Amino acid sequence: MRATFVKCAGIALAATAMVGAAMVPAQADPPPTGALSGTGSDTTQDVVQALSAGSSGLIENWHASREVGTPPVTVIHDPIVVKGVTITRPNGSSEGRDALFRSMGANVTTSWAVQGGVDRSVPVGSGILGFARSSSQPPSAEVSASGDVTYIPFALDAVSWATAPGALSGVSLTVAQLNSLYEDCATVTVGATTLNPSQPGGNVDLFAPQSGSGTRSFWQTTVAPAGFGPCVFDRYNTTTGQPVTTGGSINQEHDGTVTSLNATAITPYSIAQWVAQANGTASSDRRHGAVLHQIAGVNATNGTGPFTTNPNFPVTRPVFNIVPTAQLNGLPKNNNTEFAFWDPTPGTTADAPPTCTNTSAITSLGFILLTANPTDPWNCGDAALRAYPNLLP
Repeated sequence: MRATFVKCAGIALAATAMVGAAMVPAQADPPPTGALSGTGSDTTQDVVQALSAGSSGLIENWHASREVGTPPVTVIHDPIVVKGVTITRPNGSSEGRDALFRSMGANVTTSWAVQGGVDRSVPVGSGILGFARSSSQPPSAEVSASGDVTYIPFALDAVSWATAPGALSGVSLTVAQLNSLYEDCATVTVGATTLNPSQPGGNVDLFAPQSGSGTRSFWQTTVAPAGFGPCVFDRYNTTTGQPVTTGGSINQEHDGTVTSLNATAITPYSIAQWVAQANGTASSDRRHGAVLHQIAGVNATNGTGPFTTNPNFPVTRPVFNIVPTAQLNGLPKNNNTEFAFWDPTPGTTADAPPTCTNTSAITSLGFILLTANPTDPWNCGDAALRAYPNLLP
């Protein structure tokens, strides 16, 4: 079965001990009972869902999309009701971030929230959202110690390239070769195999995820820092999987539909999401047969089932929850944001939040644990990365 994509028209809690939740497949949307509502990244929607189950009611997690019917149809930008307010569901890290910005009081434009002629943008200053999921870091130009939001890391992901089963079997690409393909649209030869991404006339079709996704941002930063070349597409014909510039279906991140339709398609894929989908701990299996390939001769996963993400994979990224900086007031912790996400002393357990202590949820959903070490560049729960100064009026 394959998925198609459809655009639909568009509290204070006492701190309690946090324990790991039993691992079951994550549900598509939460019961609307958590203190802090969040949207955003497709990559981390399942792991944050699992973490929310062990958060003692602190976290309410809304997915980036939902699947309905048989065969499954992936619905994006449908209306959801958050804290009594109907909004358009944000799809991806950038949309979740901007929805949080509006909730905080910043009047940023969210054109994606207008569906079927109806504007369901988050009301400015409504406070209905408490965090946003992000699988990418903020732009370097926006990083500032006086930033109005804080990016709090909680796990490590890895990203590789995926194809249809049997396609380019045994081919391993380096980051430099991926750069030649995705940025320069240049021919790459690996052993006896030549990859020509030219449009038209090539023998591989290069895809990036939908606009606004954290994975798209990360993949571009990693393999095409000067920008994707003209041979890279984010839409495909719903019947053939061939690249198109308008119409068709968006290439939703971590969904292998395009590779099931087009045997020459290449698309980036979160290894954590692939692992969770393969192991049955994600809300749904959207691989549609997509297989992961090596980068620089290193396998993306370990094992033959259940799988784990290879911690030695060369292309990794931290994943974050974005929160309003104003909610981080220092010790003793005194609000839900601090209890849910912030660890003032990484490496200890005394003040660690459930997003750091529920390690079984993190690893069961395919992610790698961050090293809780003060000298490590990324520490779970650390509040050092702040961004977007002067965001609020």
